Amino acid sequence: MIKENDVVELQEDKPEFGLKKGDKGTVLMILSASPVFYEIEFMDDDGETLAVETINGDSVKLFWSAEI
Repeated sequence: MIKENDVVELQEDKPEFGLKKGDKGTVLMILSASPVFYEIEFMDDDGETLAVETINGDSVKLFWSAEI
């Protein structure tokens, strides 16, 4: 299960947000559980923010868990 502060990877292009498959972002907030929607900050390799968007849970997969 994806939680706040986890890093996720986008599984499809989102041209309306300027994002592409493979972009990674940090989950800032879980907005709803059914259906799942996350507020995610996507960043480039230099740490610059590309976008902060609401994304359906079906469009991302867990890349790194913040859980210890």
